[in-house]
Amino acid sequence: MSAAGTLTLLLGLCVTTPTSSATAKSAKSDADETSGTSGPSGEAAERRLRADAADPVVVRTGPDGQAEFVGTLGAPVAAPAALPVASTPTRAAEEHLDRYGALFGVHRPEAQLERTEVVATGGGSHVVRFTQTVDGLPVIGGELAVSVDSDGDLESVNGETTDPEALPAPAVSAEAAVGTAVATTSRTHGVPVRDLAAGPASHWYYDPELVGSPDPVGARPVWRVEVTNGSDVREMVLVDSATGGVAAHINQTTDAKTRVVCNRGQRNDNERPCRRGAYARTETSGPADDLNVERAFQYAGHTWDLYRLLGRDLTRMIGHNAGDGRKLRLTANLTGENAFWNGREVYFSRGWSLADDVVAHELSHGVIERRSGLMYWYQSGAINESMADVFGEIVDQRNGTDRAGRPNQRNWLLGEDVPGGTLRDMRVPTRVVRPGTPRQPDRMRSRFYFPDANLVDNGGVHINSGVGNKAAVLIAAGGRFNGLRIRGIDAGRATRIKTARIYLRVLPMLTSGSDYADLGRLLPQACRRLVGRGRPAIRRADCAQVRRAVRATQMQLQPRRAKAPEAPRCTPRRSRTRRLFFDRMERNRPGVWRFGPLWGRVPGVQPTQYATSGRRSVFGRDPEPSAGGPREGSLTLRRGIRVRDGRRTFLRFDHARLFEHNFRSGSAARHFDGGRVEYSVDRGRTWNNTAGLRWVNGPRQLINRAGDRFRGFGGDSHGYMSSRLNLSRFAGRTVRLRWTVSGDRTVAFLGWWLDDIDVYTCRRRS
Repeated sequence: MSAAGTLTLLLGLCVTTPTSSATAKSAKSDADETSGTSGPSGEAAERRLRADAADPVVVRTGPDGQAEFVGTLGAPVAAPAALPVASTPTRAAEEHLDRYGALFGVHRPEAQLERTEVVATGGGSHVVRFTQTVDGLPVIGGELAVSVDSDGDLESVNGETTDPEALPAPAVSAEAAVGTAVATTSRTHGVPVRDLAAGPASHWYYDPELVGSPDPVGARPVWRVEVTNGSDVREMVLVDSATGGVAAHINQTTDAKTRVVCNRGQRNDNERPCRRGAYARTETSGPADDLNVERAFQYAGHTWDLYRLLGRDLTRMIGHNAGDGRKLRLTANLTGENAFWNGREVYFSRGWSLADDVVAHELSHGVIERRSGLMYWYQSGAINESMADVFGEIVDQRNGTDRAGRPNQRNWLLGEDVPGGTLRDMRVPTRVVRPGTPRQPDRMRSRFYFPDANLVDNGGVHINSGVGNKAAVLIAAGGRFNGLRIRGIDAGRATRIKTARIYLRVLPMLTSGSDYADLGRLLPQACRRLVGRGRPAIRRADCAQVRRAVRATQMQLQPRRAKAPEAPRCTPRRSRTRRLFFDRMERNRPGVWRFGPLWGRVPGVQPTQYATSGRRSVFGRDPEPSAGGPREGSLTLRRGIRVRDGRRTFLRFDHARLFEHNFRSGSAARHFDGGRVEYSVDRGRTWNNTAGLRWVNGPRQLINRAGDRFRGFGGDSHGYMSSRLNLSRFAGRTVRLRWTVSGDRTVAFLGWWLDDIDVYTCRRRS
């Protein structure tokens, strides 16, 4: 805000300007109480200012006692007598700073300030802007804006400066600074170096306190470099000219609702990108004749507004650059009955973009993908769907209208405006919302929890999302459920903004393989991290209600009908652990692992990340039916592990699998492909199947690989689970381990994910 604007705001909050001398004296006393300019020269300048002013003035100071704002409560402060008649606004501003600049730490304006801009503000008034220099270097954020009227009288001064000092010559060259700036921008935005252009490096002085940065290093000279890709990347990088380190990098691209919508006209080319030349609606084109196109455009804007209120730029988060800059890209009027996010853009069948919650739901899938990478598979996929429902419905409730433009009285119904009516009831998930649709579970132990043995819905992602949806409704609106009463943290409010902040905060805390137990632990944690922040502020009492909603929906439990079990680490009596080996599988460690045929790191073998911690796991592919392809492959731990005498030693790991097996109902499943854990001892060359050893959640399936039978891990694990193998029988010996995928050459499903492989001992607590 300009100084003039600041003064206007201040005057708008004040009482009527005093007119009597007694009142003026009182007002001067009040103004004196707000002063506190540091240093004798600053105090002298303030006394001079108050003596020159006919009416009271206000002086606002910062934490260091130096003035940051001077404003007049009545008539402006008359121009100094030395100012010639008909002087320019710049000359008037300079004379005022020469007389009062010490208030702002400016003792020699002619040496410390450079005029940068003069802006006419109407009625003959002008704002003259100055940039501070230190030893000849311009100061980032060191600026003063002086407002003068048509007679050169002073209306206000606003801004901050830093302490001047003599500076050393730069030790880092401008060329080196440019290279650092480009590399930093490339990594920050994920843009190849070849697509970036950098301007020349200019020498500046950087004081973090002037821009509110918590930088502990303090003020120092820097090289200032602007790096851009010509469209959506415009980064100002500050490189320390003494050390070469990056002092700060600041995104200068302004937030904007940059939306484009294409009209597919119900042609059967559903996933063709929305590109320039096919736009039916843009920010500058005016309303579209087709309502499906126009509603997609409007509701994308409503979704952008929600995320902006949450402190995020939706265009920057999920926008796609198709050659004309990063934009939110939507396509309306597809064939069929569907809406989807394809990793870059969103698409809607005819009529589906008329539902604001559906538009926001699909755009939110992009946010979820970028922030958490939740795998679209079993419980992680159900959470993915539920999160998109939550943000979609919050947009619906915030804009307050339904398809016909009438006030929305049907809160917590998802997709009520699509052809055929409501898709899901978030408040009562167990209700049948339209003929032929299944009931959703409202808690983990609900009889409606869908095991999806035949994988008709990626493990029940659209059905089992009911658990997360019910929890979100309880958190936001409250209610009695499963023996508990929850007071909604957004009850009585149409905005649901506290709930939205918690759900956005929890997203980066989730991993791609998170299940409802993880979500149940993390939602209260996300709430606690936000206590005291935002408007309205989240309170500790709100977090207690989040915990109650988690308990009511039984997120800590696994469903009875589709259980992906967890193995304990130790027993309660033996809970003290010591790790002998642990790998989160985040980094490539060729000296630790040998990757045989069919094995690789995710991403790499699979296009989708799927992990229980971090962002990566390893994956063994189900052998494919291609001629000549390997039927087996192993992931081998190169080092042996010495099992100590008298210590209970275990192998524990997280894993998920989908191997070829039949789906014949009413009979036991037959398994054709599978995986096994094998061991060798004391550098032996023989590998043995561990199926006969002591397991928790061990290999139980009989794998019939074209007549070659073995016990192993087969079929469908229904998402991530954990297994534990007791290695104590090998006390005094060295054990090597490997994981092997094996199969025939007829059909391949997916394979075997492994993560968080841990070998440890359990001891009694002393």
